[in-house]
Amino acid sequence: FTERRVMRQELLAKLNEISLTPAQWKDHGVLLSGDGVRRSAAHVLANPKIGMHDLKELLGNLLDKLPREVIDSVEIYCKYRVYEERHEREMRAALSVQNLPIPKGVKWSEVGFL
Repeated sequence: FTERRVMRQELLAKLNEISLTPAQWKDHGVLLSGDGVRRSAAHVLANPKIGMHDLKELLGNLLDKLPREVIDSVEIYCKYRVYEERHEREMRAALSVQNLPIPKGVKWSEVGFL
């Protein structure tokens, strides 16, 4: 278990280390918006149309050395991390207003979403 966790961490570190512009990604067969913003391979994997197989050239023989389970778990993590981060931001925002007092005189019948 620990060995696979280390493998996942190493693969994720490598994916975060690789950072290219859209033009450079295109040179490797990965099409992104042409905004000029550098993106890590981990960030690129969040795109549902891009899989780990699209990054094989950049990762060299690293993928050949890893069990499929490790590769799949890192790809899934990269794909869903954006949703987890968004959820965390939403939760922090909700918690930050949770204890705000409700002003007196609120006309609850006029609050449309209740």
